[in-house]
Amino acid sequence: MNLLKKWWDIWQPKTVEDEVFGALRPQGNGIFTGEGHFYPTGKSVQIYINGLESGPSDAQRSFYIKLQQTFPVMKDKMLPFLRRELNRPTQDFDIEFPIHAITIPNVLAPFFEWDMTFEMKHDPKHFCTVYFQVWEPIRVGID
Repeated sequence: MNLLKKWWDIWQPKTVEDEVFGALRPQGNGIFTGEGHFYPTGKSVQIYINGLESGPSDAQRSFYIKLQQTFPVMKDKMLPFLRRELNRPTQDFDIEFPIHAITIPNVLAPFFEWDMTFEMKHDPKHFCTVYFQVWEPIRVGID
């Protein structure tokens, strides 16, 4: 029994508990993944953090908190990009584009880039990713 417990302890996924992001799984090279609550939508979101081996920084925690606080403004900034890329009108952002994932960058870089990925209710086989430089959208990708 003791041998089985040792094996389990070695091979079970390790997690790090973070005060803002919750349970995160280290992936190596300073990358952490997890699933957290995104307060503006009331839904769970996949979180990918590019940071340090020691875990998310205070700057990354502040970034995520600010993103949640400013999400209504961010949606307004994204809409023109989405309309242009998809060539269709958008009636209700939250219904048409449920948030799926957020990549939290190393925010210590002066012109950091990051992204948010959304499901597309009108095309459920694809995802839409909006790429940002600091707080401004710069392009949209569909996959």
